[in-house]
Order: sequence, then C-alpha cells, then structure tokens
Amino acid sequence: MTNFKSYEQISNKTKAGRAGKLIKCPNCDRIERRVYNMNWSEATCRFCHTTTRRHEWLIEEYIYR
Repeated sequence: MTNFKSYEQISNKTKAGRAGKLIKCPNCDRIERRVYNMNWSEATCRFCHTTTRRHEWLIEEYIYR
C-alpha cells in the first residue's frame, strides 16, 4: 500500500484536519505554508507576492493505493 501526495483546489467542504495541510500557490506553484483551519478569505504568497482568494489555492491531498 503506497500513498501519493497530490494537490487540488480548496472547496467549501475542505478541512485541514488536526495535523494541518500544506497549501501551494496557484501562480508560482511553490509550497507556501501549513494551515490548520480554513478561516481565511485570501492570502499573499511570500515568493511571488500575489494576493489570491482561498478557493484558488491548492491544498495537499493523500491518495492511498
């Protein structure tokens, strides 16, 4: 059994969980930080300095096979 990490867009039903999840900037595709809740509406990337709405960011998802 292996697990693969992929990234998908944040939706209204997305939860970060107790351990948190990494988010990736949709503009520069660099991993920004670990989030523990979805109580934010937009964030600024520290690498490309663009401000993007929450639903455009990518969040890590594990795929178990």
